[in-house]
Amino acid sequence: MITEFPLDIRISASRMNVLKKLVDAAYAGDKESLIAIGDAFYCGDFGNRDSKIARYIYDIADGKKPKAISQYIDLPAPQRKDKQDIMAEERHHLERVLLYLDEKIEELKHRLAQGFSAYFLEIDIQDDKIRKQEEINQLTASRFSPYYARFDVQNGKSNKTVYIGENRIGSEVVSVWSDFGRHYRAKNETAFDVAGVHYAVKLRRNIDIQFSTLIDIFDEFVSGSNATSNEIFDPFLQKVLQDKRGEKNISNIIRSIQKKQNDIIEYDFNKSFIIQGCAGSGKTMILLHRLANLKYNRPETDWKRVKIITPNPLFNTYIDAISENLGIKTITRCSLAQYYVLILERYSSRFRGWSKVHEDKLRKIRESVKDDVAYMNFAGNVVNFIYSTEFANRLRSERDNLLREISSVSKNINAKGRSTTSYNDSYASQMTLIENTITDTLLQYFPDGEDKGLIAKIVHEDCQCALYAKVLALYFLYGKPQYTDTLLCIDEGQGITYLQYRLIQQVNNGDVCFNIYGDINQQLPQISGIETWRSLQNFIRQELSKPDEVVPIFTLEENYRNSQEIVQFYNEQLQMNDRALGISINRQVKIIEASDAETICKLSLILKNRVVIISNFEAVLPVQLLALCVKNKIETEKASFMTVAEVRGLEFDTAIVFENEMTRSEKYIAFTRSLSELYIVR
Repeated sequence: MITEFPLDIRISASRMNVLKKLVDAAYAGDKESLIAIGDAFYCGDFGNRDSKIARYIYDIADGKKPKAISQYIDLPAPQRKDKQDIMAEERHHLERVLLYLDEKIEELKHRLAQGFSAYFLEIDIQDDKIRKQEEINQLTASRFSPYYARFDVQNGKSNKTVYIGENRIGSEVVSVWSDFGRHYRAKNETAFDVAGVHYAVKLRRNIDIQFSTLIDIFDEFVSGSNATSNEIFDPFLQKVLQDKRGEKNISNIIRSIQKKQNDIIEYDFNKSFIIQGCAGSGKTMILLHRLANLKYNRPETDWKRVKIITPNPLFNTYIDAISENLGIKTITRCSLAQYYVLILERYSSRFRGWSKVHEDKLRKIRESVKDDVAYMNFAGNVVNFIYSTEFANRLRSERDNLLREISSVSKNINAKGRSTTSYNDSYASQMTLIENTITDTLLQYFPDGEDKGLIAKIVHEDCQCALYAKVLALYFLYGKPQYTDTLLCIDEGQGITYLQYRLIQQVNNGDVCFNIYGDINQQLPQISGIETWRSLQNFIRQELSKPDEVVPIFTLEENYRNSQEIVQFYNEQLQMNDRALGISINRQVKIIEASDAETICKLSLILKNRVVIISNFEAVLPVQLLALCVKNKIETEKASFMTVAEVRGLEFDTAIVFENEMTRSEKYIAFTRSLSELYIVR
C-alpha cells in the first residue's frame, strides 16, 4: 500500500497565500515583491532558511542576469597539506598545454592564409580547407577544458605521467578512449599491461578546469593509500553532478564515469546485451559513450549501418549537443516509428515506380509519425492486436493474394507504357494494396466491435503500429531489404514487443547486434512491451536464430540524477530500493493543491529553473497554469507540459506532478524527472 504524505511536507495555506501574492507581483515585474521574496528565503519564512536563493533573487532585483540558480550545497574539496604546491604544479602544466593549443591554432590559421599551389585540384583545396577549419574549431573548443585527469604509472623504475581528455591533443593529452584512457577509467585497477609493458598505477587525479582556468583537483587514488574501494565517497563525482545541474541539455560526464558504467562501455562490441537500469543510473550516457568508444577504436565501422532508437523525437534534440561533443552526431537517431519509415525506404528497389517524389513523401512521414500512445485510449485493443502473433499469421496468409494483385497492377501499368506517372502509380498501388489488406485483416478480427473508419484511420495515418504492419507485410512479400543495419542501440527497450524485436532482426538479415537499455519499472501500462528481461534474453537466444549467444543482463541500481531527498521519497512511496548517489539539497518533496501549482511554477521560472508539468490529463490543469506552458516542447521562460509517455528520458530542475489515476510505474517515471524540486498534486 502507498503510504500517506507526512504533514511536514505540506505547504501551509497561510504561507502559500503570502507567497502567491508576492510571486504574482514579482512575475509581473514588480521589483519590491522580488526583494520581499528574497527576504523571506533569507529569514526562512517559507521553510528552511536559504541564503543562496536569497542572494540570487537580490541579484535579479539589482538588474543582473545570472544563469540558472545552483540550488545545492557546496561540497568541501579534499584537503592535503601539500595541496597548494600541487595546485601550482598543475596550474603550470595547464599553461603549457594552453600555449601549445594557441601555437597550433595560429599555425593552422597561417597555413590557411597561405593558400595553395595551382597544381592542386579545386576539390582537394576545398576539402583541405574544411579539414583545417574543423581542426581549428576543435582545438579552440578544447581550450575551455583541454583535459580532466592525470594518470601516473610506473614501469620498473621508470615513471610516466599521462593527461587524459575527451580528445587527443598532440603529445600533450591522450584520448579517454585510448589504451591509457581505458585503464584510467578502470577505477579499481592498480596494475595493467599496454603493448606488452607492465604498469603499476601510482596516481589517479581528477582535474577540474573551466574556461581555461584550474578550479580544483581531486585525488581519486594514490598508491599506498586505501582508496581502492569502489564504494568510497567520490567528491569529484559529487561536484560534477552539482555543476551539471541547471544545464539545458544532457552533458558529457565521462570524466566521472563509474566502474559499473565503464564495464558496459568496454563490453565486447560484437555482442548483444541488455541493461536493467533504474532512473538516473546513466543508461543514456553509457549508450552514447559506448558509441564514442566504438568510433575511436573501430574507425572502420560503417556508421550508416548503426542506429540509435530513442523513446521519442524530442529526446533526439535533447541529446544533440552531447552527441556532437562525443563526435557521434552523424549516427542516425530516430524513434522506433521513424525507424520503420527508414525500413520502408529500403524496400524502394522492390517498387517499379520508385522516385524522388516517394523519397520526399517518406521523409515527411518520418518527421510527423505518431506514437502508439496517441491511440491507446480509444483504440488500444486494435494496437495490441497488431502486435500479436495472430495478426502476423493472418497477414502472412494473405501473401499469395497480395502478390497476385501486385502482379496484376504491374501488368496493367506495362500495358499503358513506361511513363513516369505510370511508374509512380506502381509504388502507390502496391502500398494501397498493402494498406487495404491490413485494414481487411483487422476488420475480419473486429467485425462488430470496432468502427471501420477508426481502423482505416489507424492504418492510413502514420502511427507506429501501422508502420510496423506495413514493414511486416513487405517482409512477408519480399524478405529482407537489400540494405541492413549491423548495430541497434535501443533506449527504453522495455516498450518494444517480442514480435517487434523479431521483425527488426529479420529485416536486418538476422545478424543485427542489439544493445538494449531500459527499465522494467518504467514500463507504461498502455504500451505493449516485454514482461521481463529474462524472457527477452531467452527470446533473443532461441527465437532470433542465436542459440549459442549469451546475452548478459547488466543491472544498475544507483540513481545519480535525483536528489537524495527525491530518491528517499519515491523509495518509500513506491516500495523501491534504488540507491541514492546524487547530492543532498535539504529540500523535501512537497504536496500542494492544484490552485498552488501556478505560484510554484512562476517562482521556479523566476529562478530560471527548467520546469515540467506532468499529467496524463490536460483537463485537470488550472487554466492559469496551462497558460505558462508549452506542450511537449522545451523552451526558455516557459514550463513544459507533458504526459508521462512524452517525458520519458528527460530531466528538469522542477517537476509538478498531477498524479491523477497514475499507475505505480507512471508515478516512478514522473517523480524521477526532477533533479531537485518535486511537487505532487493530488
